[in-house]
Amino acid sequence: TVIKKGNKIHALTFTYIDEMEKAISAEINGEIFSFSEKKPIRPRLLRRPKVKKGSHEEGVWQKANFGKLSLYQDQLKAWDSSARLTIPDLKKLIEYSRLFGIKTHEIAIKELVKRQSK
Repeated sequence: TVIKKGNKIHALTFTYIDEMEKAISAEINGEIFSFSEKKPIRPRLLRRPKVKKGSHEEGVWQKANFGKLSLYQDQLKAWDSSARLTIPDLKKLIEYSRLFGIKTHEIAIKELVKRQSK
């Protein structure tokens, strides 16, 4: 909001909402408790090793990143059932799950097609 003195702008006031916290309230033995649950932070993925494509080391790297992204996706769903991975992360999940998570791979492709068609 703008705070004016006469015709001149004197100050600006900013308000914001912290999206990282989600308030949760629960009733236990007739008392209402409220607390906040933090949004899960996206894990940092491992850098691709400088090895031949299709080598064992590349497979180990893909499997580790697949595990991190799928765990992050599960944590997002637990935090908020409508939360989803970003499209770049979804594309990475598709790439990594091609070898290790066939079911996850198929679901991720369907979700990507659905989200890109909008």
